[in-house]
Amino acid sequence: MTTSRTPELIGWYFFAGGSQISYPVAGLWPVRYLEYAKADFDEEKSPRCWVNTVSNAKKVLHYQVDALATALGWEHMKSRNNFPSKLNFLGSCGVLSPTIINRMNRLRNSVEHDYYEPTEDQALEYLEIVELYLGATHYTATYFPSDVEAELMSDAEDYDPSWDYPKMIQISLPEGTGKLTVHTKNEVIIEAAVGDTAYFEWVSVIVRQNAS
Repeated sequence: MTTSRTPELIGWYFFAGGSQISYPVAGLWPVRYLEYAKADFDEEKSPRCWVNTVSNAKKVLHYQVDALATALGWEHMKSRNNFPSKLNFLGSCGVLSPTIINRMNRLRNSVEHDYYEPTEDQALEYLEIVELYLGATHYTATYFPSDVEAELMSDAEDYDPSWDYPKMIQISLPEGTGKLTVHTKNEVIIEAAVGDTAYFEWVSVIVRQNAS
């Protein structure tokens, strides 16, 4: 049976497990483009290097966003296939607020489409924000909750035994399927598919708790 439990229960569980997500090109990781961007910035103080810094940092950002969005079921969504839509999708799934990334993406668009040359400070800021984003999403990408066993932290000071949460739960979010199941041996707590309101409510809590 499916119960009426709410996503808040996830915050009382310690996660064990997770798996590395797949990237579009086997053996190619976002950090390689980050290294290119840093080398561009350090090469010399010139507009050419700052343009190249932004261009390679953009590749870091887009590569990570594409991989995470695919892992969380983006391809099963009926949405516009563009970068802002993917960022908003990830935000709905609990993967870092996209606000500042959207702002920095406007700089990248100016560089690539409006022939704008960034200043040294703009190139550095873009590079630093992209590096922070990569770091903030690293755990989710490395320990994606595709098949996670979670144990109730019943000894936590604020836990109320009257809530009667299960001692163990199993979380199944197979990479790329856009399908979520949270269950115990005896009950299905939630089943949801990408696009359902419940999917985003539960997945966002799971992603944040898994990365905490």
